[in-house]
Amino acid sequence: MKEKGVSFENGLTETELEQIEKVYDISFPASLLRFYKEALPVGVSFVKWNDFSEENIANIKEKMYLPYKWLSQDITYCEAFRNAKNAPKLIPIYSHRYMPIINHTDPPVFSTVGADTIWYGKNLEDYLFNEFIREYIIVSSDIQFVPLWSNIINNNV
Repeated sequence: MKEKGVSFENGLTETELEQIEKVYDISFPASLLRFYKEALPVGVSFVKWNDFSEENIANIKEKMYLPYKWLSQDITYCEAFRNAKNAPKLIPIYSHRYMPIINHTDPPVFSTVGADTIWYGKNLEDYLFNEFIREYIIVSSDIQFVPLWSNIINNNV
């Protein structure tokens, strides 16, 4: 990633991770937790997890809800959104790339803008490779099911 111009800060501390999980009411999947403990990518499109200012907290919370807001406004997905009570919380990773909080240590990553939603990696490593190394996206078909989002991506809504 460094070869592609990504800068890093020191990884998140246990105290920071606990504060993040409390403030945002989330639990990082194991793969993302290991990654953020090792180093925190920084830059315009990365999430500033270690910035606990009111403004940044509000920005991250908005970013976490944004995909659901888009769905609620799209006539194609309105009904799916209304029936999505069991849809997982989403952790923003980079730009409009998200990892769902599901019962899996290394969940898939998807990209969503409005109704345009696609898989971006079957797990964190695959996603990072697709985003920062490859010139194109290759995602295998053996992707963990994610309530709501798998159906949207597979046009089963």
